[in-house]
Amino acid sequence: MKMGEGRRLFILISILLVAGFLATSLASYLISKAGVREAIIARELPITSDNIYSEIQRDLLRPISISSFMANDTFLRDWTLRGERETGEVTRYLKEVSNRYGALTSFFVSEKTGVYYHGNGILKKVREDEPRDIWYYRVRNMAPDYEINVDLDMANRDTMTIFINHRVFDYSGHFIGATGVGLAVDSARQVIENYQRRYGRNIYFVDRSGKVVLKGRGSTDSYRTILERPGLKTIAPAILSSEQGSFEYRHQGKTLLVNARFIKELQWYLMVEQDVDPSLASLRRTLYGNLAVCFVITLIVLTATRFTVGRYQRRVEERTEELRVAKELAEDATRLKDRFVALVSHNLREPLATIKGYIQLSRQANDGGEGNKTDFGGWLSTSEKIADDLMESVGKILDTSRLQAGQISLNKSRINVHDFAQRWMDKVSIAAAQKGITIHNEIPQTSTLTGDADLLGEVLLNLLTNAIKFTRQGGTVTLSSPAPHILTVRDSGIGVHEAVLPDIFKYEVMTSTKGTAGERGTGFGLPYCQDIMKIHGGVLRVETSPSGSVFFMEFPQEKASPPSAPSNG
Repeated sequence: MKMGEGRRLFILISILLVAGFLATSLASYLISKAGVREAIIARELPITSDNIYSEIQRDLLRPISISSFMANDTFLRDWTLRGERETGEVTRYLKEVSNRYGALTSFFVSEKTGVYYHGNGILKKVREDEPRDIWYYRVRNMAPDYEINVDLDMANRDTMTIFINHRVFDYSGHFIGATGVGLAVDSARQVIENYQRRYGRNIYFVDRSGKVVLKGRGSTDSYRTILERPGLKTIAPAILSSEQGSFEYRHQGKTLLVNARFIKELQWYLMVEQDVDPSLASLRRTLYGNLAVCFVITLIVLTATRFTVGRYQRRVEERTEELRVAKELAEDATRLKDRFVALVSHNLREPLATIKGYIQLSRQANDGGEGNKTDFGGWLSTSEKIADDLMESVGKILDTSRLQAGQISLNKSRINVHDFAQRWMDKVSIAAAQKGITIHNEIPQTSTLTGDADLLGEVLLNLLTNAIKFTRQGGTVTLSSPAPHILTVRDSGIGVHEAVLPDIFKYEVMTSTKGTAGERGTGFGLPYCQDIMKIHGGVLRVETSPSGSVFFMEFPQEKASPPSAPSNG
């Protein structure tokens, strides 16, 4: 390693360390930030909203129940239907309601007489031309049974009051007046302020139009509707069009998370807001601490790296020279090995062919003679089989050498996999029949792939031969295609022994094995088949158990061709 290369290495390590630590720290911060935000949106704000809602049912929804009780009370209806004769009876009734349930006021307005009764007596008579009496005629004509209205209470020095106005009907369903109770807005504000102190969040109510109808006295926002507030107005339509949801917006440089929930009884939205930035303050402090630690570690590592590079630089240069010499020797050895394999294959093929020719001539001569033909013929058959095996092995050695040297070119074509498999199944059908083995072709008729049919046929023939060899009498061999780019050969045989399994595709081992009927193999076929699959861009692999093996011929997945344009013919 030269001095300039050492400096470049030092700079590269520096960049990698700094980038790695920054990426790790920032990723951790962003993930934690997302977790905090998710926790607030998914858990904290909804839980707060649920808690407040349950308390609203006690603090604000209770008056709704009271007004409903009054509207359906037989005393109030009977007193009205009798002609409203004893005023003291109804005023005592209204006074008792206020005292018992802690309401600021309770009232009843008669449709027949227009008299406005409350706990202290008769307040007035309502008139359609009086602006302050518009509420009564609105209640008389509305479809729901009740409404919630924030207005001034004349009976209590125009105190801002939350009225629950409930329609009253006689026993025949005719409208006979309006009754209800009122709560001081200040009391409701106190309830909201208690919620805000308890949960540490901004809480307020808006109606269906977006108008802020109730909020705490401590709120600094002066907006009257959420449609006017910067940031919030962008999500206000979404809030007002849903029954419940979580939202996010930016205002005055802050990120605010909102949980909105529509309360049907009040006809208001309960809004719970939380500023997410304070929750992230501890995360930012952790980020800065991590960056400081990373900076110190980077300095230590860079110092150690510079010392190590300087110490081993000379040793690396010496080792590089040794590796160069070793590489040249290895290349020479590879050339010698290839030359030896080619020479052996070439020199053995011709003598073996000659031996096979003489054996065939001897068999012909024996068939025409007068002596004992059985032993002589058996010897010749055995010799011929050995010669065939030797020639097959020599051929594979030569083909392997050519494959590894890249001297074999692929003659690729489109192959119908079902017909291709059937053709090679027929070649091993006699051997399968001798052992009573059934071969099934379960490959779809439409399955196709691209490859060299002759070379791939050698792979499939080898796999079928092995399947038959290692399957007991009466077993099965099944060809299937679980995916368009996969062809499998499954047998019900004895499986591959675990000691042999890691090396069955290696030339360096080539373990010879015996089949279930004593059939011998050279151990050369599977490595050769693996080479054929590799030059097709694929791979040969196996899954095995004591109950059988499955060999997978896996090819690269082909890209789908675009659909052709329709012709006019």
